[in-house]
Amino acid sequence: MKGISGGRAGSPLFLLLVFFGGCVPFFFPRKPPQPVSMTAGGIVASVRMRGYSFPYFLSHYASRMSFAQIGPDGRPDIDRLFSTNYHAGPYVYALNLPAGSYLPVAASYDFFGARDAVVFNQEEVKDWKTQVKPGHLSFMGQNFIWFDWTDGVELSTRTLSHLPGLVPFVGKRLILLQSKLPRRDASPEAAARAFRHAVTDLRGTLWLPAAEQALRETGNAPPPLWADFFHRHLEAPVSAGTFSYYKSLLADWRGPVEIPGGLEWRQKSGQAAVAVTYVSPDDEGYKPVSDYLEAMRGAGVSADAHTVDRVLFSTWTAYSVLYTSYDYPSASLVGSGAKIYRTRTILIPAGAGYYLIHYRALAKSFDKYYAQFDRFIWHVSLSPPAPKPSSAGLPGVGP
Repeated sequence: MKGISGGRAGSPLFLLLVFFGGCVPFFFPRKPPQPVSMTAGGIVASVRMRGYSFPYFLSHYASRMSFAQIGPDGRPDIDRLFSTNYHAGPYVYALNLPAGSYLPVAASYDFFGARDAVVFNQEEVKDWKTQVKPGHLSFMGQNFIWFDWTDGVELSTRTLSHLPGLVPFVGKRLILLQSKLPRRDASPEAAARAFRHAVTDLRGTLWLPAAEQALRETGNAPPPLWADFFHRHLEAPVSAGTFSYYKSLLADWRGPVEIPGGLEWRQKSGQAAVAVTYVSPDDEGYKPVSDYLEAMRGAGVSADAHTVDRVLFSTWTAYSVLYTSYDYPSASLVGSGAKIYRTRTILIPAGAGYYLIHYRALAKSFDKYYAQFDRFIWHVSLSPPAPKPSSAGLPGVGP
């Protein structure tokens, strides 16, 4: 890419201002910044770059991006640039942006003693235009850039150009890259992946509600499951009345077996169990949500955190706790020791009642099976029964 059309964009002075003149900081904060006002918004984006230097198949994710706000004349204002102020994994975050429309100006990453940077041609990224609303997070897409090269000599030259940056006191070099037309994925699935990361990355900040709301708006749908390697087809979910699940995700577990309100699966060697149930006000031993949350908070031993986290389960607001318990054997079993268990409980208010999802495992095996449990519940779909209509005030009904 040759830079932003309009003359000034391609100049070395402009590029230095973009990357080293305050638009992009040298050091990122270890934590995301808090919102500075109720009118501030943010952008979440990912840019993967591949093929510039040896090994050419190595991918790099941008750790910095800069943006220009589109002015009243419909053109990007390159005299007033905004930059990302946090990054985690493959995603960068530009938080505390004024409301308006934005286009990307540049993206860069650190590699082998240099900062490799791409300045975008605005004609090629005009479809990346992103609207930022007050108090909201917007998704600029999951983007891919492939760097063009013609032969091994050119590839070697590009690789060697990074070496001067490794010399002490010379400093990090800025290397400008030329690329082919970028590809962009702004699908709901890509947005859901980005906002799922944002919910994790922005936890502990006041941006979390905005990330959760953005995730809800995507539908937070898990990717489809494919069955049969040789005759590939979409796997159909199994209905359990108040929820549905995919059989293949716990195919190597025993069950499911019916338990009050739902189903339970057990790992074959008995080291872990998963249960999904729905609790309604008519059930024996029913506790209101507030009472059950208090019981969740008090569960476990003194060394546990005793905190209930608010999380998202698909598009549902849920509450999660992790605690420890001990299973003491019968006193008659001389010499036997207590078994230590770890339990993850998730409560999801829905309809007139709530769902309970339990994952319980021996402490030593908890992490071993947790990923399987997490993938299983990600694909669980909830369908709570409709609340019963109230009979209060109906003629001939009631006392």
